[in-house]
Amino acid sequence: MVATRSTRRRGTPLLVLWRRDDARAAVVDFLPTETIAELAVVAKPLREAQSCLLTTAIKRRGKTVPNPPTTRACLDALLVGETHYFCEKWERGFGEWLWVGNGTAGNAEVKPFHGVGSCLELTEPRGHRGFARLLRGPNLLVTRYRVAMSYVECSVEHTPGGVSVGYALLCGPSAPTRPNHRSHVVNDFIGGPRFRLNEHGIISLIWFYRIAEESRATQTLVEDVAPNTPYIVDATFNHESVNSCSGTVDISVDGETAARGLPVAYNPLSSIHLYNYSPGIARIGDIEIWSEKAAPNQVWKSDVDLGDY
Repeated sequence: MVATRSTRRRGTPLLVLWRRDDARAAVVDFLPTETIAELAVVAKPLREAQSCLLTTAIKRRGKTVPNPPTTRACLDALLVGETHYFCEKWERGFGEWLWVGNGTAGNAEVKPFHGVGSCLELTEPRGHRGFARLLRGPNLLVTRYRVAMSYVECSVEHTPGGVSVGYALLCGPSAPTRPNHRSHVVNDFIGGPRFRLNEHGIISLIWFYRIAEESRATQTLVEDVAPNTPYIVDATFNHESVNSCSGTVDISVDGETAARGLPVAYNPLSSIHLYNYSPGIARIGDIEIWSEKAAPNQVWKSDVDLGDY
């Protein structure tokens, strides 16, 4: 028996349900924007309902319907504030991590991390050379950053600018993301931890960041850290507003508060960089980054004059 058109219509209760405003509203509350964007290619009734669906989603999420309400504009409005999540557990080795710096790739291996998971062990002798990972999604505003890290050794050999290993920096779009790139990672970084050896021979875990009044600054998180000991750094970012590139960050180490209210100057989160600056060995374990799509009119550090940047 050949099914008639009316039979086929009666046989698609999901599509019938989708035409009801109340049902449509309940469903979109649980759908990420990327899924809503794909619904239009599933079936013609869903494509016909897309305009109403987008408008419903925008209103239910407390956002402003753009004028004119084109599909692209509505999707962009929905994306603002939506959470992006990145996680690296080194289960696939280097995966999509790229070597960044002058010359060929340095010494690095994926190894066990103190009996829990895996890590990237960095043994590059010196310089801002290491690995970078692009974070997909334009105009991202970082909200939280969590990284497990340790150091094995840190040479006392003098290096101009200090002795540091285990940089794990969140960076903006101007940071290098390919070999022999002319730009420098510290020309566009937001912040991140590293291990530093001071003039008294004490190795500390510090937070490295940039602020408007100074080009670079540091804050000690844990003084006199132990070698071959994992530390979990957890940073929560507090952004001021769309009209400001400033904010603060609160940081804990192993669940204990280490710093509060450190200044942050934001650029779009674009990559994360892992490297040693001095001779030594550092290990970077699990990495987690939470961010959200910023508003189209978000003010960034690169948009304003902050002095020596």
